[in-house]
Amino acid sequence: MRLDYFCQLTVTDSKGVPLTFKALKRLDGFVDKTEAADFTIHMDEDMAEQLIGEPIRFVLREETLFARVSLHEKTPLPDDAIKEITEYVLGQFLDGYGEDRIDIRKLRKTYYVDFADSVEGPIKVAAKRPKKKPKRKSPTKLFAISIMPLWKAI
Repeated sequence: MRLDYFCQLTVTDSKGVPLTFKALKRLDGFVDKTEAADFTIHMDEDMAEQLIGEPIRFVLREETLFARVSLHEKTPLPDDAIKEITEYVLGQFLDGYGEDRIDIRKLRKTYYVDFADSVEGPIKVAAKRPKKKPKRKSPTKLFAISIMPLWKAI
C-alpha cells in the first residue's frame, strides 16, 4: 500500500504574480531530486525502516498545484503508526522541507513556491511496492529546472 500526502502550493513569478493555469501545467510532474525531497531520510530510524519513500513530485489537480509525498509501506502498518507518519509529514511541510520558500529555475525564468499550512492525506493507494528505494531517474522535459532553498541563494 502506498500512502500519499498532498500539500497545496502557491507559485508566483519573479514579480510576485501568481502563475496562470497554462504556466502551472509546465510544472506538473516535476520531481525534486534533492536529498531533502525524500522524507524518509530524516525520519526516526524505526519509522523509516517501515517505509520506502519517493522524491516529492508536483502534481496538478484540477487547476491547483500540489506537492505529493508518497511513502510505500513495507508491511501493513497499524493506525497509530500511520497517524505518527502523518504528523511527521505535516511537520516537514511546516518546519522542514516547506518552511522556506523555494525557487525553481527553468531556462531564464524563476518561479517561487510557497507551501500551504495543511496537508491532505494519507490517501491509501493500491500500488506495487518497490523492492528498494527508487533510483533518481534522469531528468525529463524539465531538464533545465533546478531547485534550492531560497536562503541558499542569498
